[in-house]
Amino acid sequence: MRKLFVVLFFSIFSVGSAFGFTEQIRSDIDILEDKFDIKFQYKKRPKRYGKRLHGGRISYRKLRKRSDGDRLELMLGMLKEEFLKYPDEFFTSFKIKEIVFVKNLTVYGSELHGGKSIRYLVPDVMAKGSVMYVSIYESYFCKFEVCQDDTVIVNEDYLRDTIHHEIFHLVDPVINSFYPGDPSWTNFNTEHSYNCDLKKDTQKNEDDDTLFLQISNMKNAEDCEKARLTNHFGLESMKPGFLTAYSTVAVEEDKAEMFMFLMRPQRFESLVIAMYADDVIMNKVTYLMNKLYERYSGFNWRYLDKIHGREY
Repeated sequence: MRKLFVVLFFSIFSVGSAFGFTEQIRSDIDILEDKFDIKFQYKKRPKRYGKRLHGGRISYRKLRKRSDGDRLELMLGMLKEEFLKYPDEFFTSFKIKEIVFVKNLTVYGSELHGGKSIRYLVPDVMAKGSVMYVSIYESYFCKFEVCQDDTVIVNEDYLRDTIHHEIFHLVDPVINSFYPGDPSWTNFNTEHSYNCDLKKDTQKNEDDDTLFLQISNMKNAEDCEKARLTNHFGLESMKPGFLTAYSTVAVEEDKAEMFMFLMRPQRFESLVIAMYADDVIMNKVTYLMNKLYERYSGFNWRYLDKIHGREY
């Protein structure tokens, strides 16, 4: 009995002291939870390996090493700066309830990314109360079916862009009854359509009797992947009506890219210029802003001007 007690004590002490939960981490989490009424977690495991979500399954590992605490502090600091751009009631208005920090975040079963994709952020729109998984570890993204020898190094600007892009994937199902499609949005495209023909079928999830969407067919998968990688470097799309190459992949990605432009200062100025030069972009932005405003009136042009220092 004494031996068992010693083993249990040592195990508890080791796990508690190994992870470096610093005062800065605690302070940042308190600030974000109090302001937005959402939960930040870092020790959550999936209910089962390979949690099912839109477009595939995810797996990850929970944080437990001292070095994990250092990486969490860096990622959390960046996330806090981007989250503080949002109005106080934004996340509750769009049913975003939980942010889970993990490592080795991987999506399996996505044909677009060759069956396996290492990710920084993954939105889980199938959860009861939308959840965002945020990885603290990955320093690269895999190219099409390649994950070691042919990588793309990403920078801080890309990560900040990605935060807002993925947040919108949690917002879209709340404001759009046709998610992931949107007939009204598609009709704005006068000259060009989307490169990737994603035929999504609604199927039964045998694990919990919910419905999920699975990519069942795709054309030009390599072109789609090239568009995604091109966007890593912030290159603009050559097609009228689209802001980036990745915008041409699918309706939901087009909308998420436009939302990202709304939230990022240097992107916002480019968006304003594009709006007055391209009627399709003007129509899309107006439609998106109206949808967001209908759900939460605190998100409007006046607010965007304020956070981007454009008050008059």
